[in-house]
Amino acid sequence: SYAADRFRIIINQLVALPVSFTGISAVKKNEQVLIEWHTQQESRLENYEWQRSADGISFMTMGNKKPLNASNGKARYQVTDASPLNNINYYRVKSIDTDGKTFFSPIAKV
Repeated sequence: SYAADRFRIIINQLVALPVSFTGISAVKKNEQVLIEWHTQQESRLENYEWQRSADGISFMTMGNKKPLNASNGKARYQVTDASPLNNINYYRVKSIDTDGKTFFSPIAKV
């Protein structure tokens, strides 16, 4: 057809995410679990919450960590779960930016 409104130009502004998770791991040591995550390009982050789950679906916040807001570099964080569950434990990290938006890391299983 030759209608005047046949085509539309849509411009979406690309916005960088406040964090890029580059890895997460969970390692059992004795009766504890060491959780470590790596990020890059942090900006406008308010808080990290590390979370645990027994089934990999329903997560509970176990603690908080203040971000370094390493905008031009990489950052590494470590926390210890002193009382892990008896069977399989799933961990993830929830990042919260200054606008209240949340982003999740991949899930680590131990």
